[in-house]
Amino acid sequence: MTPPRRTPKGEATRQRLLNAAGAELVANDGVVEIAAVAQRAGVSPSLLYKYFAGKGELVAAVVESVFERFDETVMRPELREVGLTWIVRERERVRRFVTFFYDDPLALTVVRLMVGEPEAAQARQSRMAWQTLAAAQNIRRGQAAGDLPIDVDADVTAAFLMGGLFESLSVALTADPVWERQRVTARLQGLLAAVVAT
Repeated sequence: MTPPRRTPKGEATRQRLLNAAGAELVANDGVVEIAAVAQRAGVSPSLLYKYFAGKGELVAAVVESVFERFDETVMRPELREVGLTWIVRERERVRRFVTFFYDDPLALTVVRLMVGEPEAAQARQSRMAWQTLAAAQNIRRGQAAGDLPIDVDADVTAAFLMGGLFESLSVALTADPVWERQRVTARLQGLLAAVVAT
């Protein structure tokens, strides 16, 4: 279904609601209430329902916005400026992957939400198909450049990597105490190398 067209003012209001919901999620360790979001955004609770069907849809939209930023920061750049070989570039991508979630309180909260909130998990799942496709294309580029074994199945490996990276990150970020980022980065970079056999 195509989302309704909004005026610039309507888009600004929707974004203000998303920002307020994100701030509430961070402030309350993953808990959000419609009245608190509306108050933080400076609107009436009834106005929020003009943009979101309810709390679940609002949380899903926040998760989606986090993963859009993640894709722009981590998934889409080719990183050719980082190094000549595929594995050097992808080790850097893993470092950026970890940094994104460790440095952004909302992203950190979203990872924790994905463990227990169905709307958050569903929104995450909706991004996974694109991310896996992008990872598979990236693996094929590495094979074409001679950096990766040609017998690596790009589609299966991409799905395994993306699922494994996120699940491993979730374990690290929900542990008590949370793993140090250097430990997580080193473990995930090792996982990457092992999976593609470089």
